[in-house]
Amino acid sequence: MELLKKFGIVEEFDISGKKGKAYKIKDNISINIDLSPNYFNIKHNLDQKEEKSNIIDEQISEIYSDLDEFKDESEKIHYLGREIGELDKKLNDLDHERNNIILRKECLLGKIKENLDMLYNEESGLSKVYRNQGKEILSTFFFSPEKFFGRFNIENLIDEMFYLKRDEIEQAKSEISIKILLKDMSKLMDFLWKEDENDWFFDF
Repeated sequence: MELLKKFGIVEEFDISGKKGKAYKIKDNISINIDLSPNYFNIKHNLDQKEEKSNIIDEQISEIYSDLDEFKDESEKIHYLGREIGELDKKLNDLDHERNNIILRKECLLGKIKENLDMLYNEESGLSKVYRNQGKEILSTFFFSPEKFFGRFNIENLIDEMFYLKRDEIEQAKSEISIKILLKDMSKLMDFLWKEDENDWFFDF
């Protein structure tokens, strides 16, 4: 639960007369889960509570305005049901389009993996650990382009690669290792370069 709290998915609340911690899912969160044989991704979005509340108020106001055109409850129910059916069709169309886009991304990630295997092959002269870490870093970049295309911070990269909490010594070791790897990788790739001590640029 503490991990879910850290990522902003749940929040604590007090239960009157009871000891211990209680949690609930945040009111302003939405979660998308993509799962297939070769692709897995969980993405959660946090909307500003005030912004979400304003949108809900606007939608309710619009619905009441539309219902004013109908005289009896039967007509209102018929209208609301028809609106729900049309919205459901739009959602199904969006799901179909989204699934096609995810399949395209899945194919591209598979091809990138093939190219990374060729780039970091045994003939490269690099150690197995070094090759695996290099591939893991690049895979992280391409798996979450919204986070790493452009300027990115090493600490954010470490957090993305290692979900579980790490102590200061492990964190420092990971940071040093990744800095060395990024420096070497930048010599092979003209789309990766260092901005300053902890910030790098992945030019896509």
